[in-house]
Amino acid sequence: MQDYIAGHLMEEISLEDLAKASMYSAWHAHCLFMDALKMEPADYIRKLRLSASALELGDSKARILDIALYYGFSFVYGYQRAFLKEFGCHPGTYANFPMPIYIFFPFGVKPPKKKEKYGNKDSIVQLLHKPERKATVKRATKAEDYYQ
Repeated sequence: MQDYIAGHLMEEISLEDLAKASMYSAWHAHCLFMDALKMEPADYIRKLRLSASALELGDSKARILDIALYYGFSFVYGYQRAFLKEFGCHPGTYANFPMPIYIFFPFGVKPPKKKEKYGNKDSIVQLLHKPERKATVKRATKAEDYYQ
């Protein structure tokens, strides 16, 4: 699903599209996405689009309207509100005076590797014998002169 989103970031992406890409039902794909990334697919897509637009705002002299429409926002006002909520500043302010912001870089979630029935043949098992630990508890009777 992450690969599909990365490949179709500038297009309209629905939950059904993600379900087709993952070959699960829409409900099950949503549950898998939430379990793996701890966020809604719509939030993930919005964070990716806003981060990409922030990088472009800092690097180019394009108008905010053009960047908002290019990254899939229908209205500039909605883009400005989402940008302010995500980064804590308005896109116009960031375009004129770039400041450090937290860009969303997604981590890849890969399916687990298949394990052999009886473990990996290359692994070595070694028994370690450690001595028992002893603890001495000394209780204070008075709470005076701690630092002496």
